[in-house]
Amino acid sequence: SNLDHKSDVKPKQKVFPPSAAAGKSSSSAQAGGNGAVYVQEYYHGMVCMDEDVRVFVNNGVERATTVRFSCGKNYEILNVNEDSTCHYIFDVSVPDLCGHPLFKEPVIKTQVVKCLPAGPLLHDD
Repeated sequence: SNLDHKSDVKPKQKVFPPSAAAGKSSSSAQAGGNGAVYVQEYYHGMVCMDEDVRVFVNNGVERATTVRFSCGKNYEILNVNEDSTCHYIFDVSVPDLCGHPLFKEPVIKTQVVKCLPAGPLLHDD
C-alpha cells in the first residue's frame, strides 16, 4: 500500500553555513539570523508518472523533497517550488533556530572614533 511505501522515506540532514546557504535559500530576505539553513532531503516517495518523466523513464521516478529550515520570526512555510519534475523544495522558517549557535546573527562590535582637528603642519624650509 502507499502507506507502507511512505514508511521508507528517511531524511538526509545537513546544516549549511551562511556562505554556503546563500544559493540554497530563495527566501533569505525573509529569514532572520545569519542566513544559515538546515536541510533535510527526502527520497523514495511515490512514483511520479508525469508526462515529462514518462518520455525518458517508462516506470516513472520516485518523488523527492528538499526541506530547508531557517531562522525566522514565525513558524511558517515561506515558499514551495518544484525545481525539477517531481522534486519539490519547501522553505520553512522556525523561530527556535534563531537561538542555536549555528544560526545566531553575528554580533557586530562597534567602536566610537573621535576626530580632532589637526594642529598646524610643520614644514622643513
